Amino acid sequence: MERLRTSEIIDNIRNFRTFKGISESEGFYIEVESYVPYMGGAIHAGHKLREEIRSKCILSEFERWQEEDPYTDTFIKNFPIKIIALDSRYEYDLNRDKDSCIYEDAWGKKVWNTELTEEEKEGSLAKYNEFYSVVEELLKALEFMYEKIYVYDIHSYNHKRDAYAGRNLPLFNLGTTELPRDIFSKDIDKFLGLLSKMEIEGHENYTAENDIFKGKGQFLKFITEISSQTITYALEIKKVFCDENSGEHYEEIINNLEEEFNKIVENHTKELPEEFSIHFLNNFGEKIEDLSYGEAEKICSLVTENYRKSNEGEYSKDEIEKLVSTRTPEAIIERSKKGLLIYFKNKMDEVVACGSIAMRDGNPEAKLLNVGKNYRGRGFAQKICDLREKFLKELGFNKVYIESLKFENTIKFHSKRGFFPIQTDRKLKYTVFMCKEL
Repeated sequence: MERLRTSEIIDNIRNFRTFKGISESEGFYIEVESYVPYMGGAIHAGHKLREEIRSKCILSEFERWQEEDPYTDTFIKNFPIKIIALDSRYEYDLNRDKDSCIYEDAWGKKVWNTELTEEEKEGSLAKYNEFYSVVEELLKALEFMYEKIYVYDIHSYNHKRDAYAGRNLPLFNLGTTELPRDIFSKDIDKFLGLLSKMEIEGHENYTAENDIFKGKGQFLKFITEISSQTITYALEIKKVFCDENSGEHYEEIINNLEEEFNKIVENHTKELPEEFSIHFLNNFGEKIEDLSYGEAEKICSLVTENYRKSNEGEYSKDEIEKLVSTRTPEAIIERSKKGLLIYFKNKMDEVVACGSIAMRDGNPEAKLLNVGKNYRGRGFAQKICDLREKFLKELGFNKVYIESLKFENTIKFHSKRGFFPIQTDRKLKYTVFMCKEL
């Protein structure tokens, strides 16, 4: 499996690239197959201890395994976005805050035969920080695309402890005490309802909210603090899929849980916004990325339809066709070779919005901003403008220009974004030249 530096992972996320790999420190696995509005996390699925501290751990591998969450990564393995811890929680617990994430003792047992050195602790804390820096970037990317996001935070728990004797323990426990339940009650109630209907052969399904666990883990707290758009479902599954006292696992139940859980997630995520993908062609450097003719045709179709529909009544038919005549697939391909092209596609592979940056006389000009008629009012134009301007700032530009059509609403849109009309030597009939300081 490819190892990825943290900077590579973050760069992939910021540019909405799909990727998969193991983190530089080998602390976690991450996969982004597509940027959908939900993701899965299995932060206690790991079992690995790094070599330099392994000899200091008093506990046997089995004792560690008992308190980890084996197979929880299996339940989310088909999610388009997933992040899975590879290190044991006994090295650093991602569900505790940074000050308490390294155990001295746990569940009544001392963990280390010799106290870890500060250097050894720093090694573990660096991996902790690496994980959360990636989670934060991933959520920023999803927040940019969607107004609501789900994170399925999957755990498991031991149920054969003496302390639980005689109790009817839930098969599924959803912890919600740290969530603003008044805001997300509909989403939470639907998930609880779906969980309660899951059929796991040989096991009664008692589903509870805040019974044995309250949902007070750091993963949920961190996400809730940085993202008001995200609901984290901290789910504890009773370890009916293995014997916590012997280590035996039950393949049929694991498969049953995985299959049924994925079905309810598919149902639950129907409440989320329509899924989209973002595509970039950055030809500001020496390497040229080619736009396929098929993609250019889709962009061309959107642009020409917009020109014809938007300009009806404003210009004559001949004037409109003159404007449209320059928007050919070939012209779009050529333009894409000389700057930046951004476009959004829906699940049907249709281009629903696009925009570009091209250089003219040494200055960057925003071009080709178009949104499909069925997708207007949903923030696509703003998103494309945000991405274009962010890109230019990163390249060191402090101004961007635009030649805008002389429609009142179009001028108003650009003015709200900080553009203002300026003088130009160009002979403009249908457009006005504008500038924005970045």
